Amino acid sequence: MNVQLTRGTMSSENFTQVIKMGVKNGITVECRLIDLLSCIRSPQYIAMPVISIKQPLGDFAESHEEKSAEQQEPLLEIKKTALIRKGTVLESYLSHADASGCLWFTGKAEQYYDMIEYNGSPMDVRITSDSHSLKLDNENGRLVCRLKLTVLAHSSLDIRDEKSSDQVAALVKQRLEENITGVWNKALYENRTDIFDVWRLFRHKYPQSYLKYADRLDEVLGSVELETDITCRVS
Repeated sequence: MNVQLTRGTMSSENFTQVIKMGVKNGITVECRLIDLLSCIRSPQYIAMPVISIKQPLGDFAESHEEKSAEQQEPLLEIKKTALIRKGTVLESYLSHADASGCLWFTGKAEQYYDMIEYNGSPMDVRITSDSHSLKLDNENGRLVCRLKLTVLAHSSLDIRDEKSSDQVAALVKQRLEENITGVWNKALYENRTDIFDVWRLFRHKYPQSYLKYADRLDEVLGSVELETDITCRVS
């Protein structure tokens, strides 16, 4: 997702625009100033978009007349999302698919464009959210985070028969499960970075346990199991 820049001084509006577009299309996550400030009194787990400047195409020596508008102006783009833990940017970054998984998990996803392999050919799909619920349960000493998600899959192909619809729905469900499980493993298990705010669920539902294990929160969160229940309808 790119945002064209105009010549002159680069303003904060340019960065705001590219981040909003990135979040809307599911390739990065939102990081607000209030989120950063709130970390002063709470666990410091943050995911932040990494914005880069894509240089114009063509040779700068070419005359103005010979270059198109796209070639003349630089672009802002989001290639990855950084993981920040206790004020330190980690070496591990989130891909677009990882960021999408994070948005679906937290219920902040609006839409996501993806390509799936259907009947031996690539097919573009637009995935939108229909319903979302998330809860944390204690089962015999095991903390289990349960995600229930319903999405709609939109395709340019005319899919009417039930068999084809079920096949597409299964492929979309598999892709979402992969993205959500992948970012969960990368952020929480591998990097001990709770960008999903599971700690808030833990504090809200089990306040006494939260206070008891406050100094070992990383250890507790790193043991939380994930269960997903995803339903996809093709429209």
